[in-house]
Amino acid sequence: MNKVKKREKYELFGSKITVEYMDCVISDDPEHWIYGHCREHGDKFTIQISLEDVDGKPMTKDSIERTLRHELFHVICSRGQYINVGDDEPLIEWLSLCTFTLNKQGLKI
Repeated sequence: MNKVKKREKYELFGSKITVEYMDCVISDDPEHWIYGHCREHGDKFTIQISLEDVDGKPMTKDSIERTLRHELFHVICSRGQYINVGDDEPLIEWLSLCTFTLNKQGLKI
């Protein structure tokens, strides 16, 4: 069974966010390995992040951080009622990559 290795909790304008780091995250349909996933339950969000790749090798710290940023942008869009924006995977990934790159240069985002 795929257990949660680490759990973090955050709050965004009254919404509770739980981040769960797991060996691997499996999508609901069709079932396959994914980097991460975000589930919304009213004003609660659960983000699951894979710590291992599809072959069971450890993910890099950078890949884990980019995945977390990606999933957090889904939460931010949903929380702000930007539902159509939150469904735009290329935009969400672009925001994740841009903020990750700026953060690596010392800009705290």
